[in-house]
Amino acid sequence: PTSFKEHTEKEPVMLPLHVRWWESFQDEELQTLIERGTEENLQVKQAFQRILQARAEADNANAELRPGFDISSSFDTSKVAGARFPGDEEGGGGSFRYEVYDVTGSTSWELDLFGQLRRAREARRAEYKAEVASFHDTILLLLSDIANAYFDLRSAQTELSIAEQNVKVQTD
Repeated sequence: PTSFKEHTEKEPVMLPLHVRWWESFQDEELQTLIERGTEENLQVKQAFQRILQARAEADNANAELRPGFDISSSFDTSKVAGARFPGDEEGGGGSFRYEVYDVTGSTSWELDLFGQLRRAREARRAEYKAEVASFHDTILLLLSDIANAYFDLRSAQTELSIAEQNVKVQTD
């Protein structure tokens, strides 16, 4: 065309993975293979762990925009004895026991004047979405590989059955 329509969509389109197309074949063995493949495949597990990591990093980048709080506490007990403390002990010296409680807190908040933290948050969100898309791709590739191998097996079994029937007919 003489002019192209500009693409105005800002977010990538994510297609949902809720379509279970393999169930339309109504083959129990195929369904079992796909379930086992998705549960036991290391690449799927790694992709899922990368999603969790990217989500944690996105949450961390989001938290950096908020104020931070730090609270600490301590407790100490001591006993001091000597001549300067009156008491019942021989030599005129007694003992004094004391406890010290300490609670401290602090607050910090980094102002994002130049947008560095906001850009970091946007980058982490984009990385999270990319990991989700990669996970979907990994699952779709795995499912298609399992299904292709299964259909190749069934096709070979059918061809073998036909060849065995041909041998029987020719023998007869």
